[in-house]
Amino acid sequence: MSSRKRLIFTLHFDGNSLCLSRNFQLQRVGDVSWLYQMFDFPQFRDSADELVILNVSRTEENWADFVTTLRKIAQDCFMPIAAGGRINSIEKCRELLGAGADKLVFNSTLHEDETLITQAVRQFGSQAVVISIDLKQAQEAGPSVVFNRAQSPSCLTPLCALEKAKELGAGEILLHSVDRDGTGHGLCPYLLSLVPDSFMLPVIYSGGIGKIEHIIKAFKQPNIDAVSTANLFAFVGGAFRNARDSCWKEG
Repeated sequence: MSSRKRLIFTLHFDGNSLCLSRNFQLQRVGDVSWLYQMFDFPQFRDSADELVILNVSRTEENWADFVTTLRKIAQDCFMPIAAGGRINSIEKCRELLGAGADKLVFNSTLHEDETLITQAVRQFGSQAVVISIDLKQAQEAGPSVVFNRAQSPSCLTPLCALEKAKELGAGEILLHSVDRDGTGHGLCPYLLSLVPDSFMLPVIYSGGIGKIEHIIKAFKQPNIDAVSTANLFAFVGGAFRNARDSCWKEG
């Protein structure tokens, strides 16, 4: 794990439409032009360390629009971009990398087609592969791993999913709380305590980040290397720079 903590922002797109997600329920709010006009995107861009752009379309039809959207953002985005969602072939991996992505984000692939992940690692390197693991609280049974937009339960336990991602050669893990997704209600306790001390891959925390205090609390966890938020109305613009300044003051 790295000693330097990173601030990451996540954007959800259905084709060329920017969406808000709450517990994986989507609401369209605008397009790339709207993002630039309403939220002073260039200022936000200068405050983040990385950007994650996810294709949350429910169908294959919007793939070409998503790639075009990624290319538009990447043209004047001077930070690393990780892109994913509906990647089901090496050809699609190449499309995203060719459109400006530096990393590929896989989620359901971990459970449905792990061969594609090993192929991506072999062709593009571990540093280009991020595996996203969605976790959902299952009553008294504790957290469970889900995929396919949180609709399908995995046979893997959370720890097994972490180990499998590492074995497949991923360079980084993104842990996302379905329960806290888009709520801004704060960190998910079971997710924070999930990563064992012996786990050596960088881990990104995602889900429930709605305040600067949430970011600082996550950064104080030794096994969390980065924090990602998709909370547009809380962090785009000056608020994200304030979050960065507050993190610096906290060391």
